[in-house]
Formats: sequence, C-alpha cells, structure tokens
Amino acid sequence: MVGSGPMKHALVPLCFALAAWGCQDEEKCERARLATANEWEKVRNEAGRFKFQGVAGYEEMNAAQKTTHLEAFTLMEQQAQLVFESFAFQKISWTTGTKSRDRVVKEFNGYFDKDKYVGFKGLLDSAQKRFSEAEAACR
Repeated sequence: MVGSGPMKHALVPLCFALAAWGCQDEEKCERARLATANEWEKVRNEAGRFKFQGVAGYEEMNAAQKTTHLEAFTLMEQQAQLVFESFAFQKISWTTGTKSRDRVVKEFNGYFDKDKYVGFKGLLDSAQKRFSEAEAACR
C-alpha cells in the first residue's frame, strides 16, 4: 500500500513542493495574462485614436487614402479589442486571441503608410512580446 509507514512521511514534503510549484506557475501565468491584456488595451486605444487623426502627413492624404486609413485602423482597433478581451479574464481564449492578433499584425504590415507610425509599431511589437510571454507561461 502506497503512503503507509515511513514512505508516507516522505511523500508529504513532495506533495507540498508540487503544490507550491503549481501555485507559482499560476501566479506567473496570471501576471503574464494581465500584462498581455494591458498591452493590447493600449494597442486598441492607439488604433482608435489614429482612426480620425493620423501622424504628420495625414492631412495631405486624399479621400481614398483617408478611407483606407480609417478602415485599417478601425479593423486594428476592433481586433485589438478581441485580443484584450481574450486575456481580460482568467480563462484565456487562445483561439480568438491568436486569430485577432494575427489580423492586427497583418493589417498593420499591409498598411500603405506604416513607416510613419513608428510609435504604434513599437507598441504592437511590445504587445506581441507580451502575448508570447503569456503563451510560454500559460499554455
């Protein structure tokens, strides 16, 4: 019988060590999840801000370019919101978060004037890094 006699006393510290290790992993995951949610919330907010006001040169865009700009930043804002929501709660929605993250990245990479949005690119890179850190800690 397992756990009887002297073996029983040897298993008790092992059980406590495993429980503490699991708890530490949960805390690490929780920190990574919250950091990811915060970073994607920033991406969402910036995309929303840029929808109707771009960086230098925005005023010189023609109507078609402004429409394309609005569509691109609206999509990025909506998809960043979905990534944020995927991490905002304890149970992470990996499928939605991953698809939405990929759409934001694809949209930004295909944006005709992306070179002027260096700050947004840096924020997006930071959010992707947090996403990867959450994957490592929580998956």
